Amino acid sequence: MLCLFIQDKFGISVGKTQMAIDCAILIASFFFVSPSIIAISILGAVMLNLVLAMNHKPTRYVVTYG
Repeated sequence: MLCLFIQDKFGISVGKTQMAIDCAILIASFFFVSPSIIAISILGAVMLNLVLAMNHKPTRYVVTYG
């Protein structure tokens, strides 16, 4: 939902927004989680973003606020 909102308001694609959020979370996790868990998380984030990039069409969803 947050990514769709950002796409509507600022024109930034959902895939790029999701990747930026995922990167911020992973960078913050370096202080709390073991490197092996972070590696698995990076793999999952890359796979999720590939699916979003391949399947998401900006005109497919219409979001209304209010």
